[in-house]
Amino acid sequence: MTEKQQRSKLSIVKKFIFGWIVAILVLVLFEFSLRFFQGPLAPDIQVHSMVGELDQWFVEEGAFVRPAYQSYPNAFPKEKQKTRVAFFGASSLNAGSPNVKKSEQFPELIGRNINVTTFNLAEPALDSHDILKILEEVQKYKFDVWVIYTGHNDFGNTYFFQRYKGWSAKVEANLQQQLSQLRIYRLLQNVAKPSANSISQGLRRDIYNQREYAIGKDQRKVAQRLLFQNIERMKWLGESAGVEVLFVIPMAAIHKQPIGLCPHGAQVCGQRDYEIARKNYQRGETEQAMRMYEEAWLNDSVPLRIPPDVQKDMRTMFTDKGYNFVDPQTQMPKEDNFDGPQFSLFHDHVHLSKQGHQEMANLVEKQLQQLMQE
Repeated sequence: MTEKQQRSKLSIVKKFIFGWIVAILVLVLFEFSLRFFQGPLAPDIQVHSMVGELDQWFVEEGAFVRPAYQSYPNAFPKEKQKTRVAFFGASSLNAGSPNVKKSEQFPELIGRNINVTTFNLAEPALDSHDILKILEEVQKYKFDVWVIYTGHNDFGNTYFFQRYKGWSAKVEANLQQQLSQLRIYRLLQNVAKPSANSISQGLRRDIYNQREYAIGKDQRKVAQRLLFQNIERMKWLGESAGVEVLFVIPMAAIHKQPIGLCPHGAQVCGQRDYEIARKNYQRGETEQAMRMYEEAWLNDSVPLRIPPDVQKDMRTMFTDKGYNFVDPQTQMPKEDNFDGPQFSLFHDHVHLSKQGHQEMANLVEKQLQQLMQE
């Protein structure tokens, strides 16, 4: 090879390397530009819920907006005429307690107590992925405050729909979560194949209480990570829309017996922990009872309740990030000689009694009034 040919080959290599460097720099610049304008993104996963697949979560009908996902829609005016607050969540806010009337649920109680217009936009079985889609649409309608109560169903639905199950599902979820952080990837993906929010599929009651379907620690970790990612996006949406956002950490009845059976061969078992806790409580050993009740809750193989360690991580996250939040698990009236919410506040593991709704209204409205005065 002649010297001229060598120089020509070297020049081609240099051009190739230079071209790659320029392309990478352009992509990096484009990526950071998208991040600046789009804010934190939500995980791009298919969501299984009872509402099915929706093209629109809200439908405009004249001067009103109807929540298409609600069984009994709580429509609201398109134009804001006075101070109004929207509540988002699942059955803990709406229709989860059969002995509590709609007018006795805490969003409605708060509206009457502090004389503001409240709209209960919650619906049973929704998890944080659903609620985020709802907020993406509702942000164009002016509200003063969004109150968001979510977390229980992220874990319940992980069980019922067996999300992130097995090593391959875990790897896929982790990879998808990492790729979803790249705005360029999401942009190209949506152009090539717009992602659906949910699949029309009801809760799989056929796997309810079955030992072999317990969810593992890896599944819980993925569910928690995606829940927190959704929460960050919710906060950013509120800030972008000029709306105050108040988060309510989901509250659970610590004294309730676990729903799930003990998986075959399991070294830890929520049912066994519960029996130990119950006997401790009967003997007046309340400190030991509290610890074992929490262990029973943590080790429940059917996690209808947000795990207690996730509650704690949520408190830390909200505090560190300066988010406005209410923590009913620690702030609600306590049972005598027992560091947990009063038993009478609950209808079941996660749904409130009439008294529970009244106490929740008292707690949340104080924070709401403070936010609206700032």
